[in-house]
Order: sequence, then structure tokens, then C-alpha cells
Amino acid sequence: MNHDGLRTQCEAAVEEHWKTTHAEALAEAQIELDQKKQAAENIVNEYKSQFEKIKADKKNAEEAYQKILTETAEAQAKLDQLLKEIEKYETLGANAVQAIRDKIGSAQQDMAGFIAELSTFMPQQCVQSGSTNRWTFTPGEVCHRMDNLEGCSSWTDTFELLCDNLQLAGIGSQWTTMLSSFLYSSYLNRMPLLLAGPNAKAIADALSMTICGQKIDLLTCCGEQDAEAISGFVDSDMAAVQNPFHPDWVSCISHSNNGFALWLHPFTEDLQIEPRSLYHYAYPVFTECFVDQLPSVENMDAGQEMVEYDEFKPDPKYRAKMGPVKKLGLSRLMLSRLEKVLADAKCIGSISDTSMECLFGMLPMCVLSGKQEALTELLDSEKNIKSEVRAELQRYVEE
Repeated sequence: MNHDGLRTQCEAAVEEHWKTTHAEALAEAQIELDQKKQAAENIVNEYKSQFEKIKADKKNAEEAYQKILTETAEAQAKLDQLLKEIEKYETLGANAVQAIRDKIGSAQQDMAGFIAELSTFMPQQCVQSGSTNRWTFTPGEVCHRMDNLEGCSSWTDTFELLCDNLQLAGIGSQWTTMLSSFLYSSYLNRMPLLLAGPNAKAIADALSMTICGQKIDLLTCCGEQDAEAISGFVDSDMAAVQNPFHPDWVSCISHSNNGFALWLHPFTEDLQIEPRSLYHYAYPVFTECFVDQLPSVENMDAGQEMVEYDEFKPDPKYRAKMGPVKKLGLSRLMLSRLEKVLADAKCIGSISDTSMECLFGMLPMCVLSGKQEALTELLDSEKNIKSEVRAELQRYVEE
């Protein structure tokens, strides 16, 4: 141990001897080491391959992302351009609508001048062949057929018969209860109506056939005034006025008849150029809301009250919700009459929601006063209305 040279020789001899005796084990260990090195190299190569694939996928994803960003920027630019165009057209549309409303308002304030300006374009008053071109009053045709007579012992029988006759007048089945209730209540409260739109005459005939047992008495305003015709209208229990926008009829509005009056006009649009104060004398009803087919007046049944007839009695639990209607600036006279008619109509039809107020109160007055935005607010705030009424209000809002 103290001789370095000798110790080195001994250690070399021992090492050589150990290698010789363990040569086989060393060979096996070398083989195993080579296998592990090869396996490690394979794993490293596999990871390198996966890494290269991930790099390629990342590059492709980045390129796709950049493409999406470019397309998004282009789409946003197009959207911004379209929004600007939409805003431009909305502004133009709003200005056009306002100009039309201003024109209508001006016409309503000065109706005489407006009619004078349009006189050359307005249709001439009708001339009946063989007549002297004067106003005529024609009594309604009385039903003489027994199979068409319907005895009514109470107001409910009259109401049910009116529903049936209105269907024959071309009214859709989903509307008969509400329209019948409003017409019957207007008759009971003697609030004259202006029926504007299709089948107006047939609707008037249905009401007259149900209550009076005959078609409606008709005052036709064509040509010159006739005192005898006006007298017949005044004395009638229920009469209709044909061509009520005849200029001379304005001076006869105060001649209210002793019974119930209906004014008939074929077009709802014409009402927008009439003065709003007109509706103090005849409340507007848009028949186009209810009509879905041509009338069949000849098949209507005539109502006949029995000797002991049970009259309608209002129920105070039915009240009209007039809050939204009052915001339209209507006169106190119109509001009070309309409130009574709507309350009785809801009682007649057993209607507890606000469909009657929306359909007969808000709809016509909003359209005629150019306040369709009030209908939009109503649709957003009022939930207690029938689906068909909501759809009808929406139709006018979209127009």
C-alpha cells in the first residue's frame, strides 16, 4: 500500500483479471446499454416529429386566425356602412311620415280649403238613373218569410242572433263576439257609428235585421238636399247614411235621428283627412279589421222581440280601462260616451280583459290622429289582451 508503483501494477492486474472473468456480463451490459440508447433516441425523434407537427399546426392556426380577423374587419366595415344607410333611410322615412302627418293635420284644420283644392280630383256625386239627382231616403226591406223570423225573449237572444247575422255579413268567427258587443252597446247607448271599410252596408243590415226585423233604412246623399229625405232619416228607428262626406251633409249633422244612426264609407284611409271633431257625431269603426269574406245578407234572420222582453241591465263590475285612451287628447264628450259604450260592451260579451279598449278605443283613434307610436307603447305595456287583438294592433304598427 506504501509502494505506488507496485500498487498500480497490482490494481491493473486485478482489473484485467476482473474484465476477463466478467467479459460475458460486460458484453450483455453493453448490449442493454446500446438498446436503451437506441430507445431513447427513438423517443427523442418521436417527440421532435410531434413538435414539428405542433409547430406546423400552430402556424396554420395563426394563418387561419389572421384570415378570420381580416374577414371580420371587412364584415364590420360593411355592417357599419349598412347601418349608416339604414339610419339615413330611417331619417328620410321619419321625415316623410312627419310631412304626411303635417299635411293631414293642416287638412284637418282647414277642411273646406282642402276639399276646394282637391275638388277637381274628387269623384263627382253619384247620379241615379231615372232620378232627379236629389237626396233619397229608402226604407229598409222588411222580412216577410216566417222561416226567417227569430223570436227573442231577452237581450241575450238578440245578442246571439246578432253574432250569427254578422258572420253572414262576412265577419270572421274570432271577431263576432267583440264586434257584436260593441255594435249592440253603441245601439243601446245611442252612440252613432261611422263604419269605414268593406262590407259596411252588410254590417248595418245585420244590426238592423237583428233589432228591427228589416234591412237598414238608407239615406243616400247624392245631388241636392231633399227635406223629405232628411225628415225620413230623422224619424227612422235605425238608419244609415250613404256618402256621409257629401259637403252638404256637414250642415245636417245636427239633424240626429230619433233612433240610431250609422254612417257608411268604403275606405278607412279617407278618414285621416277629416277633422277630428267629426268623431263627436259618429265614432269610427274600421270594418277591415273584422271582414274576411263577402256578405250573404239574404240568408240573415230577422229578430222579433217577444211581448215580455228582458232588457239589458249594465253590471257595474265591468268597467272600461280608459287611461291609455285619455292620453290621446280626446274631448270629454267623446271620452264619456266611449267609456259607457265600452263598459256595457264588455258586460254584453262577458269580456274581462282590455281587448275592447284596445280594439275599439286605441286602434282607430291612434291611426286617425297619426299616433301609431302609442300603439307600440300599448303592445309593450299591456299584457291582458287577446292574441288576435295583439296581432291586429301589430299589423297597423308595421304599416
